[in-house]
Amino acid sequence: MSSTETEIISRIHEIDTTKVRRDFWQDACAKVDKIFVRLLCAQWIGIVVLSFVVSPLTWIGQTSYVNVHVYASIGLGFLIILAPVIMYFRNPGSMWSRHVIAIAQMLMGALLIHVTGGRIESHFHVFGSLALLAFYRDWRVLVTGTVVVAADHVIRELVSPISVYGVLQTSGWRWLEHAWWVVFEDLFLIPAAMRAHKEAGDLVESNFRQRAAVQSIKVIVEEKTAELIESKAEAERLAFVVKNTDDIVFVLDEQGCVSWVNGAFDGIYHISESEAVGRPYLELLAADKIDEQSHSIIGHYIDNMVGSMGDLITVRNRDNGKRFVSHEFIFKEHEEGVHELVVIESDQTEIMLAQERARLAYEESEVLMDSFNGSVVGVGGDWSVFKWNKIAVE
Repeated sequence: MSSTETEIISRIHEIDTTKVRRDFWQDACAKVDKIFVRLLCAQWIGIVVLSFVVSPLTWIGQTSYVNVHVYASIGLGFLIILAPVIMYFRNPGSMWSRHVIAIAQMLMGALLIHVTGGRIESHFHVFGSLALLAFYRDWRVLVTGTVVVAADHVIRELVSPISVYGVLQTSGWRWLEHAWWVVFEDLFLIPAAMRAHKEAGDLVESNFRQRAAVQSIKVIVEEKTAELIESKAEAERLAFVVKNTDDIVFVLDEQGCVSWVNGAFDGIYHISESEAVGRPYLELLAADKIDEQSHSIIGHYIDNMVGSMGDLITVRNRDNGKRFVSHEFIFKEHEEGVHELVVIESDQTEIMLAQERARLAYEESEVLMDSFNGSVVGVGGDWSVFKWNKIAVE
């Protein structure tokens, strides 16, 4: 595994997805809240209309008055939807908002059962409401709805059985039968809600980590690109310097063959760069008739791919003239395991010739001074003697 992959994985593992999950669920629940608020308002209007259609009036002989169901549908319906609407606008997607809406939805079903006089068909509203509440993917909301339904049936069976069952008298335990069927539905809805909650959360976390991974890759790519640009600029600067330096720079492969050479090469070797690349370095030197000792030492550096500690001075014949060249070997190992040897040749001919001329001039001055018949004494600025000729000695 590369260092880049390790860095990406490390960044992904450092990500805390708790807030991501929390924000996702709050946003998802806020959307369900919005649906339920609209549904509650629609149910309220529907129940009011139903109360006017089914039994708008109550008759006592020839006298009639507005049925209590009408007042209940309008007044109780408004009170039921009031809290969910307030919770939605003040704190959508919160835990309290979900439970308030669950209570309101089940109470709306109780109101429908009351308006219809306890008709058995209206009880199916309870089962449909639980299925709708499962959209929250929160099992606690289903428990709240179940408790509200059971409590409503218990209280109304004791106070007014006709409003919930359509009969004047019951055994007192009929609520338990209805509660059982609600619990029976919960046995399927609760595990499904829990599973959906986990799967959705895992999917959100996975998507977030993927986006984080993409972002991390993007950042790393930008960093690496910047490094490459800087490295390229640095390499171009170095290449320009090496290419235009007066010293000859060779790059040798593991076989000792020339793989690259700079522009100073042509001025001394008098062959083109294309002719030199691919040829053994020692072959180029042998063509110049270097001395055997220098040839052996250079061969040792190439064969063992090692760098030299100091310069090696050799003498070459070029165009029937002497050339003094210093060699320095630098060993280079790349990450891929490729070995290279960089050879830097520096032409020391002018320095060596200047030293030779100085030596000859000195010897000529010595002969000239000794040829004088008189004494010649050299005295410095501090009156110290630094030279006298042969006659002065005698």
